[in-house]
Amino acid sequence: MRFALRLAVFGGACFLSAPASADTRTFVIDNTPDGYGVDHCLATGERCGVIIANAFCQAREYQRAASFRKVDAVDVTSAIRVAAEMPRDSAALVAIECAR
Repeated sequence: MRFALRLAVFGGACFLSAPASADTRTFVIDNTPDGYGVDHCLATGERCGVIIANAFCQAREYQRAASFRKVDAVDVTSAIRVAAEMPRDSAALVAIECAR
């Protein structure tokens, strides 16, 4: 009986000490050129985009940007029809993954 009790306590302690999974959400936004180069920083994943992506996430009550990258409209779920309707010279889309 004592062994079972020890096993239950040990198992419960291991379960409670397991790291929690991070809460993340990916936002897909229009990457319209603004004249400041912000669009280039986000679309290419350059270091200059970190500040912008972090500010975007923090404005939505997330702690930081886990990643950011250029995506095509066809890569976004249910956007195939939308991509076909978009003009060729339309701005790229950027995915920003925010983490808590």
